[in-house]
Amino acid sequence: MKTVQRRHGESTPDDASPDAPAAFVARKQREIALLDGCLSHSLALPPVGTLAHVLEQKLKIAAALRAERSLESWAITETARPEVQTWQTGAYRFTYGYQRADLNVQGPPIYAALVDKPHGLAEETLYTTSGMSAIAAFVTGLLAVRGRVEWRMPRDGYGETRELLERFPGRIRIVASPRSRAGSS
Repeated sequence: MKTVQRRHGESTPDDASPDAPAAFVARKQREIALLDGCLSHSLALPPVGTLAHVLEQKLKIAAALRAERSLESWAITETARPEVQTWQTGAYRFTYGYQRADLNVQGPPIYAALVDKPHGLAEETLYTTSGMSAIAAFVTGLLAVRGRVEWRMPRDGYGETRELLERFPGRIRIVASPRSRAGSS
């Protein structure tokens, strides 16, 4: 199998390869199980083995989640919605105002490593809707409030996130954090 080398030694499966590394597949299988658990009725999907299977199953789950929400809330619009303070799907609760710009998600951590956090560290899962632009907005906002921060991430963490953080030398200190004992990422 071919891999694509990225900056900082991160390697990711080549999209053209039919097989994916076992750790990657295991992580994606856990993500798929988490998302499937948010459905009112599980899709009972077979185990994934390739990148194509991962993508196919994630798209199926996304479509099923969207369909469930649409059936439950077909008459709800941003300006005509019931006075519900909290929405819920599976173990997750959602609150938001107009246009969901202030979306707040409460629920169990999505990664096992966040369950047993080391003493003195504050860790929180943040849900955003725009990928790297959301992370960039968060980082610049955090720096505006805090000035300097220490950012913990695995050495083989997402390369683009590391590149963004390195654009703030002297303001962000990147500290390598080990992978969890259970091998979760």
